[in-house]
Amino acid sequence: MSNTTKNAVEVSDEDVKRPSEGFKSTGFLYGAIAAIFYTVSALCVRQLVAMDSPYALPLFIRESVAALVALPIVIWGLIRHTIPTNQWRFWGLLFGVSCLMQVLGNITYIWLFDMAGIAIALSCVWTGGLFSAQTFDLVCLKERFNVRTFIGLSIVLAAVCCIGVGLGQSANTLSSLSKYGAGAIALIILGGLLVGIMNSSTMASVRASCKNDVPFWVPILLVPGSGTIVLGILSLMEHGSGIFTALTYQQFGVALVAGVANLIAFAALVKGLKTTSLAYMNLLNASQVALGALAGIFWFMEPSNGFIIAGIALTIVAILTAK
Repeated sequence: MSNTTKNAVEVSDEDVKRPSEGFKSTGFLYGAIAAIFYTVSALCVRQLVAMDSPYALPLFIRESVAALVALPIVIWGLIRHTIPTNQWRFWGLLFGVSCLMQVLGNITYIWLFDMAGIAIALSCVWTGGLFSAQTFDLVCLKERFNVRTFIGLSIVLAAVCCIGVGLGQSANTLSSLSKYGAGAIALIILGGLLVGIMNSSTMASVRASCKNDVPFWVPILLVPGSGTIVLGILSLMEHGSGIFTALTYQQFGVALVAGVANLIAFAALVKGLKTTSLAYMNLLNASQVALGALAGIFWFMEPSNGFIIAGIALTIVAILTAK
């Protein structure tokens, strides 16, 4: 690779803006928007489960919305030369890591949901995701260590565990796990940690691309696009020629709403990662666990307990503490 090409696709440390973090930053605004709309998307998926919907096909529809919106924009940008054509290695990084995340992340998460339920799954996933994000920040992205963000991560981890235990008690999830035995429970925990790590690796690839001026719509195409391909193949394997009749109109509508919410959330995430460190953005995203718990209490009329209330309060403290 020539020096000219190398300079075109890489940004030196001096040219990269320091992450903008804190309660009044644009990163906080985009992170809050992402958490809210990811919560809406998750609640839609939860509603689909209540409607006895298959797993892969609605998730395929959800991912396809963002990919179909971004595809013509990226094609037009390539035609008009407003999207550079010398950034293919970052495109490959985004798509490759995202495909790995879909296979090891989403499919494992579906298995976790079936085995342990949403309470235990969320606790394990965010335990793996929160601190792997800090590791990716330090080792891969070479970004400075922020003590207040690390303290916030520790507090929000405690919040996630509290909410997970509280939801587990409400649904008797903890007692129901005993039937699987110690080996299966260990696999459930390791599976959740793997999903969290894969989610953070995808966010790290987006952050690396943003630091190297990859256009906004490219990650919005490639990350959900990988989900469209992987989940589409799974849906075809599951339903075959009956794929177009596998969902009712109501289920399709809910999946479509989930897709629109997912598009808005991921667009906000990409915007936030242009100015905010991966660890701080992951901390803000973890607040969707508290938002989901609140929605469960007020929307689904689920019982609350002291663990859930403590987790929600700790989430607020973590966001105010981090910087």
